[in-house]
Formats: sequence, structure tokens, C-alpha cells
Amino acid sequence: MAKISGQDLRAQLLAKLAEPQPINREAERIEALAAPRTRELLVAIAEFNPRSIAELSAIVARHQPNVSRGLSALTRAGLITLVADGKASVPTLTDDGRRKAAELSGKTDLSHLAVAERPTEEAVTPILKADAAARPGDLQSDEVLGKLTLFGKHASAPDLDLNEVAVRLLRNWWRVFYRLDDPFRLYALTIDSVSEALPGALFLKAVGEFIELSARPTQDPLQEPSLKSELSQKAAQTLFIESLVEPVALYLERGRRFDRPIHALWSRLRDVLQYEREALFARTAGALGLSPHDLSDHQFDAVRHLISVIPEEGPRLEFASSTLPEALGATLGWVQHELRTHRDKNRFEGLRHLKSIEKKKGVAPWDVGKQKAEAVRRRLRLADDRAVGGLPGLEKFFGAAGFQASAMADDPLRGFRGQADHDPVIVVRESGPAGTAFLLARAVGDYLGYDDAEAPISELRTDRQAMGRAFAAELLAPADGVIHMIDQEGQTKLAVARHYGVDLPVVSYQYANHGHR
Repeated sequence: MAKISGQDLRAQLLAKLAEPQPINREAERIEALAAPRTRELLVAIAEFNPRSIAELSAIVARHQPNVSRGLSALTRAGLITLVADGKASVPTLTDDGRRKAAELSGKTDLSHLAVAERPTEEAVTPILKADAAARPGDLQSDEVLGKLTLFGKHASAPDLDLNEVAVRLLRNWWRVFYRLDDPFRLYALTIDSVSEALPGALFLKAVGEFIELSARPTQDPLQEPSLKSELSQKAAQTLFIESLVEPVALYLERGRRFDRPIHALWSRLRDVLQYEREALFARTAGALGLSPHDLSDHQFDAVRHLISVIPEEGPRLEFASSTLPEALGATLGWVQHELRTHRDKNRFEGLRHLKSIEKKKGVAPWDVGKQKAEAVRRRLRLADDRAVGGLPGLEKFFGAAGFQASAMADDPLRGFRGQADHDPVIVVRESGPAGTAFLLARAVGDYLGYDDAEAPISELRTDRQAMGRAFAAELLAPADGVIHMIDQEGQTKLAVARHYGVDLPVVSYQYANHGHR
């Protein structure tokens, strides 16, 4: 009997393994079609004749990776092939696939692939809805004509270029969502009011942790918005991604337009959002009104420096939104110089014990500010008719000695709150006796309302600044005292303002907002 060497045996085994293995198509088909979703894919390909995987994914309303797995199973089973057509892969039935799809068509319900009409009582009106042609042909440009409808009634023109709107939003993403109190006009619409239809536009404005959506009439953009609603940062971003960006990007893919600007911008945004350090940098650049992707070397260094100087996110975004990129260095220099110069005289050692006051949550920032000021006045045993006493009174009650205001300047940044040995150090610009006291009181309110070590006091109309203004108004001119002096004592608003040592608008604000309770 001839012997065979181990080496020869190994070679024979390897050769055997290398031989093509017979494919049991029937077993592959049974396994592939055992899953209901894979059967659904096969019948959908036969019925809708999709021209790309992206279009098939849109038809079955599933994320593309799941569709790709189902297509792989159908390909292994010999029921479909993927035919290259430019950059698209077209799912195409084989002869066996057509026979099997015809066999399954009567047993596979595809009615759920169409959007079911909800009964009227169950209908939910979307905040923003985009409408375009159901199935595009081969698109010759990136133009996606359609209509955007806000809250189910305020519609754009029917030929609005949805792609242009989506691309413009993506290009300005970080500025739109993080530069505070700086409205961004997104697109034109018709405001459907009770009495008439008015031409207008949708504006987005960041006010802190929320984004304000407002529809303003074109003829008088300064008047109060006809429609205003607030969404959280996350909810607003999700809304525009899911209702505008993703549908438009997919629409273009279904029209065989791949790798367009919207796809590149959307991919870049997703990449940044995956990494917190990059997202933090982008948010800061956006708060300065810059795109994080189009910075000069000087601007890049300036953004990094700002992050290092003001590490806490909230104050940094407020500060950046209060200045311009070209003025950033000078503004930061002013803050650092003033805090250093007035470190001793503007240090409020008596404020720390007031931090223990319970933080009551109101329905709005101004409610929080008012509640905290009421609590402070109770702690200080100040009756409603008693004035704090301007700057000297604030020094006395809150533990400073010889407070000095900084030089007057025409700058949106009105002051800054820093810290020395855990005590707040406050600098504000000279604004007259009453105005300076009001700025100082705003900074006190910010210290009591937030745990940040530092924060700007600015002209911005944000939630944070609104809290500070409401605190200062109630601390210096309590609403109950103002109302009593005007309604019960018959005093003029100017006389009341002089009594409390505040400017007339403070009294007018208190009376207008709290005088009819």
C-alpha cells in the first residue's frame, strides 16, 4: 500500500477546499424569504420598480443599512441582481425573482407603505412639513421645487426651492443655532391670519437654550410677530433635519443626483456632531457669527483663545454673541483689564450667603428673576415701599466698599461678572446713577441665578439677560410697591421712579407687566 506524505495530504485537502462549492439556491431562498421584511422587499421591487437603493429605502421607509442587508440576502438567493447605473445601484429582479414575486404578491400586504390617513380626531399637525413630487424623474439640476407648511396653515409658495433653503440652513447652521438674539430669515411664506393673508417670512432666533420660530409680516418686520413659538435647541435641530434636510437629500438621490452640496454639508455636520471638542469649537465660532469651516488662521486662534478664557459654555456663547470677530480681542482685553483693576473695590463679599436662597423655577426666565428678587428683599427685610438706595445701597447690602463703574462706552457688552476667591467681582459701564445701579443689580441677579463663575451683562435679548433684568427691576422697584403708589396713592410714574432711584422705563415695565393682576 502506497504511503502519502503529510505534505501531500495537506495539499490535497487545500485543493478540495478551493474547489467551488455547490450553491443550494432553494435553501438560500427559503432562508431569505423566511423574514417578512425580505419578502416585502422582493414584492416592492416588482411593484415599484425602484431606480436605486436610496429610492427603494424611501419607498419602504426604512433606514438604508437594513434595506442593504435584505438585498444581500435576495442576491445570494439568486432572486435579484444589483445593476450599476452611474453612481446608482439598481435592484433588478432575475427570472426566478419575478416568478417568486408574482407568487408572493397576493400574500404580501404593501398597503402600509403608503402614508395612512388618520381620522380627524387623531390627526397631529406637524410643525413643519415639506411637500414635493412623490417620485422624481432623472433630475437635471439640484432644484427641488415644493412647499413648506408651518403649523399646518402658513405655507410658502408652491415653487419654493427646498434644496436652496436646506443648503443655506446647513451653511449657516452654527450661526443660526448659537449666535444669540440674532434672527435668521429662512424663507418667505404667507401668514394665514383670521382676517387676512399677509406676505411674510419665517425667522429663527436663538435665545439661550431655546430657538424661537417667528413668522413676521414683510410690510412691517419690526412689529410683534404674527406667530411665535419656542423649541428646545435639540428639538429645533431635529425638526429641521428630519423635516427638511434629510427629505431633500434623499429626494436628490432618488433623482440620481449624488454627492451634491447638501450631501457634503449634511455629512460634515454629522461628523462634527460626533466629536464634542469639534462641536464645542463650532458652537463658539457660530456664536461669533462665523462658519467653523471657513476661518482664517487669526480667527481660528481667536476662537480657541475665547474657549480657554471663558470655559463655561453658557457665558461664552452669551459673550461671543455680544461682540464681533474683529472686536473680540479688544472686548476680552477690556474685561480682563477691568476685573484686574477693580478686583478689590468691586468685590461683593456679602453675596455668597444669599446663594442659599432656594432656586424656584418659573415658567419663564423673568418669573425666575422676579421670584429671586422677592426672596432677596425678604432676606434683607425691605418693605415694598422702601428703596434699595442706588449704588450706595447695593454696596451696603451686598458687601462691597467703594464700587467704581468703568468708563462709558457704546458697546453691547454692558458689564461682566468675574470671581476672586469665590466672591463675585462685578464691573459695569458707567450709565448714569440709575442706569449703573440697574446694571449692577442685573449682575447680582445673574450671580444668584446661575452657578457659572463668570458671565457677561449685555444688551442681548436672551433668556439669561431677561432673568437678570427682571431680577433688577423687582429688587430696585418691587411691582407691588409700584402698583400701590400709582393706583392707591395716585402718584405719577416719574415720581415713583425718582422714589426708587430707577429710570422711568423700569417703573413702566413693572406696572405694565404686573399692574392688572
